Amino acid sequence: MRKLFQALRSVKLALALIAYLAATGILASLVPQGREPTFYYSLLPGFIADAVVRTGFTHFYGSLLFLVPSFLFFANLAACSAYRFAKEIKKGSGRRHGPDILHLGLILLLLGAVFGQAAKQGHPGWEGFARLAVGEAVALPNGKFLALRALDSERYADGRPKDWVSTVELSEGGKILLPSYKIRVNHPLRMGALSVFQASYGTERVLELIDPAGAKRSLAAGESIDEGGARLMLMSVDLDSGIALAREESAAGSKMISLRPGSKIGTFSVAGAQEVTLSGLQAAYDPFFPVVLLALAVIVLGAFITFARKLGDLKP
Repeated sequence: MRKLFQALRSVKLALALIAYLAATGILASLVPQGREPTFYYSLLPGFIADAVVRTGFTHFYGSLLFLVPSFLFFANLAACSAYRFAKEIKKGSGRRHGPDILHLGLILLLLGAVFGQAAKQGHPGWEGFARLAVGEAVALPNGKFLALRALDSERYADGRPKDWVSTVELSEGGKILLPSYKIRVNHPLRMGALSVFQASYGTERVLELIDPAGAKRSLAAGESIDEGGARLMLMSVDLDSGIALAREESAAGSKMISLRPGSKIGTFSVAGAQEVTLSGLQAAYDPFFPVVLLALAVIVLGAFITFARKLGDLKP
């Protein structure tokens, strides 16, 4: 047991786990999460897409690739914290608890992240991604509706993209809850445990569909729609002819079909094809976000106390 405890509080283990979590976290931010396998095979080379899908990297923060190293890092931090705290207590005077508070903050941060991911696994329908054109709306898992009212991009003087801004309207049961809110990169719309982030922005060729109520929906290449017991995935759109090519998958098998203005897709009718600017919005469920905020506050407090004591030691 003593050897196990010593192994758990190893500095080398901590550095290796930090490096692994940092590297895989960066990769997970580059690979879109929570999409269908077909999306990755259309986006990435075959062997890379296969590795991403088979390893569970499509849902990295809920996979063993993240949870096991996170648990080990939690055990490492807990062992280090317990060992150091016990040594400080024995000193009697001259104790330095700044690092202990810092470790506590890191432990809370890990707990918030891991339990947050566990909560997401229990609410799979609360995570989602939608690409909207101005005037389109999407139903959120909390029962509210999010409509895109305006879409703007800000650029630097040399033309590089600076920021994406989606102005949205939030409503429920026909009542407007929030008439105008600007979602930006790193500035999401938060509604309790549910947050909506600005994930992407771009101009694409889309197939415009109209539902029985007259509402429009844009379908871009690689996106799919479930209608009448079948799944229809849009493959390509020809703007000149207005004809789109799609793959229909049902219990009877898979086949390629052509869609043109006036065609029917279940209850939807095809309005036509055009090039539009779309905003990619990502819904994320995280009831433990307040724990993460508390952890960050504790980390700042621990770092401040540690730094202040260090400055005190430098005084003559």
